[in-house]
Amino acid sequence: MPSDEFPDILAQFRQSLVECRDLYRSSGELAMREQGHRIKRTPVQFVQLMDELHGALLVKIFVTVGQCDRAFSKNEQ
Repeated sequence: MPSDEFPDILAQFRQSLVECRDLYRSSGELAMREQGHRIKRTPVQFVQLMDELHGALLVKIFVTVGQCDRAFSKNEQ
């Protein structure tokens, strides 16, 4: 990859992370609105749980990428 493309790819990646987090949080809010009576947490706790789930997904992706070739390259880090 040409080095001048990396900033664009990094910006797209960061935007994707923001959008993924927003998706998890908004899904938690939607679940509370539509099925809150089934969820044994407060709305704030449940949205926080969804945010933590998003973070766990990112860790899982990071580890999986590293396991593909048994090492993390500088770009992967």
